[in-house]
Amino acid sequence: MNGFSGSKSISILRIAQDGEATELDDVVVVEHPMTIYVNHHEVATLMCTPTDLEDLVTGFLISEGLIRTFQAIKQISLSEESYRADVQVGEDITMQLESYGRRTVTSGCGAVDRRPMRLLDSLRVRPLEPSAPVTAAQLLSAMRGLTAAPSLFSETGGTHSCALYRGEEQVCIAEDVGRHNAADKVLGAMHRLAQPATAMILVTTGRISSEIVIKAAVHRVPVVISRSAPTEFAVRIAQEAEILLAGFCRGRRCNVYAGSERLIEGSI
Repeated sequence: MNGFSGSKSISILRIAQDGEATELDDVVVVEHPMTIYVNHHEVATLMCTPTDLEDLVTGFLISEGLIRTFQAIKQISLSEESYRADVQVGEDITMQLESYGRRTVTSGCGAVDRRPMRLLDSLRVRPLEPSAPVTAAQLLSAMRGLTAAPSLFSETGGTHSCALYRGEEQVCIAEDVGRHNAADKVLGAMHRLAQPATAMILVTTGRISSEIVIKAAVHRVPVVISRSAPTEFAVRIAQEAEILLAGFCRGRRCNVYAGSERLIEGSI
């Protein structure tokens, strides 16, 4: 597991404005397929950055509804040679696995299927539980903390970052070429660390798509923020699930699109 790396040095040709070409070494982010097997059943191949892989697998399986808790996982074995994750689950989930099938999840927008709509139908009757209210200052502090952290992005320019905060305390942070993977990594870490979901703020650098909000809802995280924009569907899901959704969190301001009842008004 220690052999996995998130970046790689390669030789490139840099062309300047005057047309002069120079050979030099540059660092690029690693993207690699990782195939997940659950109880010997092939579930999915994720195009991902090979860091925090056990957390990625945990977060993905819970996000997809194949397992409900971290305790369901008995063992995760990672193979560096084949980029394969073998997961042993203690309970019988044969029916879930057979109905799920197999899919490839790209690092762009993920696999296309009807699952988000099915999840939305179930979330309509399960709004998130009440949680301790947060301040705008806490949201902006968390956003600053994520963007200021040493990162693969500063090294390669090719990743999304996600973090979980409790107030202004950073609980965990992860990066990936795919923003969905980065979210699953920190959500998986939340379960591994036995952190209470209702106290968490999910912070992301990328666009807030419907899938990101659905992941937060499935994991019962009540606050999602980004320095970027949400989609209309993401806002609609956040309203249904009663999630505090804020975008364009930059400097001393942010836009709250849903869930303002979870926010304490005050100075920033």
